[in-house]
Amino acid sequence: LYPVLYFYGFGNGILFKALLQNKNHQHIVVFEKDIEIIWIMFHILDFSSELQNSRLMILETSSLDIEFFSNFCSSKPFFQFSRIYFLELMSHYYERFHEDILGLNKKLAENFKNSIISHGNDPLDAL
Repeated sequence: LYPVLYFYGFGNGILFKALLQNKNHQHIVVFEKDIEIIWIMFHILDFSSELQNSRLMILETSSLDIEFFSNFCSSKPFFQFSRIYFLELMSHYYERFHEDILGLNKKLAENFKNSIISHGNDPLDAL
């Protein structure tokens, strides 16, 4: 199973509650454009323990900058599992944000690539 999962959109949050019960999922990263959805769902479901131990990370897409992407993509465990990166849509509702999703996906893929190149992709680089 994948230790790190990436989603665009928080939806009703029930999927994340279910996924977080699986101990193999170390982190679930959720990118959300509409902060009101998160606010509403936090009043319905309790994610305090998941947020406190960073198993669930919710990031507002409009507040992310170049420095965030660089630091995020080069930090553990995200860098370690960069080869299995895939941005999943939470539901069809989020298809309306396709430009934001494509931009976010491009930035993440580009920064993962830069992190891999900076660490080297040849076994001789590690020697």
